[in-house]
Amino acid sequence: MAFGFISGAKESRVLPPALQKSTAEGTAKYCEALGTQDIIPAALKQEIDTLCRTQTTQQAHCYNEGKGFFLLINNFTQSRKGTQVDEDNLLRFFRDTLSYDCLIKSDLNHEELHAVLALVQNHLHSGTSLGKERTSYASFVLAVLSHGTEKGIKTIDEVVTTIDEILSYFKADSIRSMIGRPKILIIQACRGREDQLGIEADSEVQEDAEKVVPSTPVDADTLIAYSTTQSYRSWRRHETGSWFIHHLVQILLNYYEHEHLLDMLTMVNCQVAQEQTAGSHLNRSGIKQMPCQVSTLTKKLYFTRLSGIKSVSD
Repeated sequence: MAFGFISGAKESRVLPPALQKSTAEGTAKYCEALGTQDIIPAALKQEIDTLCRTQTTQQAHCYNEGKGFFLLINNFTQSRKGTQVDEDNLLRFFRDTLSYDCLIKSDLNHEELHAVLALVQNHLHSGTSLGKERTSYASFVLAVLSHGTEKGIKTIDEVVTTIDEILSYFKADSIRSMIGRPKILIIQACRGREDQLGIEADSEVQEDAEKVVPSTPVDADTLIAYSTTQSYRSWRRHETGSWFIHHLVQILLNYYEHEHLLDMLTMVNCQVAQEQTAGSHLNRSGIKQMPCQVSTLTKKLYFTRLSGIKSVSD
């Protein structure tokens, strides 16, 4: 599958988890229906066997499908023009498309923020805090839309909460029921006051590391998707929302049925990197922005559409 903005992309035969199981089962039923292996050409049988083994292996390297929970925290809603567009866009994907259970909170102070994080931590652990039915979640997504500094994100009382403080609520040792399940943080906030400029240069860094461990690290299965790199500002448009959330939701809506999350975030990086400010009496032209991710995911995460929605908001 090729994408218009990725040069040299190769077609892939990898199927999303929703199709992998059905493909393997369908192939097995096809072989069984023929009644005898003798009438299957040897080359075709070998290809079928290889495909089944490949799909089974790929499925083992993907997170399980299932109901997800989405927490959206949107601060400074009056002064951060365009942030309501970001909220609507995120809900369009996680609530309306994927049918995640949702909790939306706006304009929280420091104490309220930690109270909400503790509430959701308990809900993920027990599945009973926000409703009568017990729900075991396959994934958790937290999106924070706010002002920020190099140290973290701001609440409306101008107190800074670090990302590590937020993460501490959702690590494996805090929610044992979510061990081995993906926890995704989407951070739309400045990470400093510097402006990032564009230069004509190419660089490529690739690091591969594979370790086998007998137990699960407390930091495992987490991904933080930052709207910008450390020290730099993050940009919004009043009409379409922030550059990062706008492109993130567009990519998710267009590709979630075929691509896993990290590959989609790479597409988002590409799209946001092409943006730049036009210039005004407040800001100079040509200012850039570069999203980045910090991942300890141990498997591929594919989003799937499920039925049933529970949404709770202010």
